[in-house]
Amino acid sequence: EHMVGPIHTRIERVSSNDLEQWSRPEVVLEPTLPWEGHFFRAAGNPCVVRRDGQYWLYYSAGAVWLKDCGFIEPWNIGVARSKSLGGPWVKHQQPLIEPSYSVPHRNHGAGALKVFPDPVSGRLLGFNNGIFIDAEARSRSDIRLLLSDDGLSWSEAWDRPLVQPEPGWKNALVYALDVHAVGDELWMYYNARDGWAIGQER
Repeated sequence: EHMVGPIHTRIERVSSNDLEQWSRPEVVLEPTLPWEGHFFRAAGNPCVVRRDGQYWLYYSAGAVWLKDCGFIEPWNIGVARSKSLGGPWVKHQQPLIEPSYSVPHRNHGAGALKVFPDPVSGRLLGFNNGIFIDAEARSRSDIRLLLSDDGLSWSEAWDRPLVQPEPGWKNALVYALDVHAVGDELWMYYNARDGWAIGQER
């Protein structure tokens, strides 16, 4: 994710043969669709998976303002597909996941989605940190598991979070995650914030 300006981000790609010398950045995805933002035009949080002979790039788009924190978080989640990592990338024209007042844990923003193909079931596992406003009008985020058969339609695996805010270093928000296979386990790395406008992230 590359910051083009204070209210504009885009996704760029670099490559390396030795992880020391890197190519010049190439633009992969610019926010161009209405649901990718109006005042805050943003594309970020990329996650690429190989599926059906193509690369699928899941990304966050647009932004919502968290007034008690003083920063923005992602508004919608979309996907683009390409036969090559070098593109061109063709966007799905509608967001896959949007905020909804009917979903308490995603009532303010869609957050980000990290997708992991399940080698056993063939389904896609989606780890999502929705952005929500709680009953005390505070910004929150937790991490939930979504499931998909086709990579486009996503449903809740169950009505409880995998990781949620709790007193201490995870007091306010839990977000900014990634998931990787380590041996026969899945390991989740995530960010947590212990406060709102004044808070430390770990």
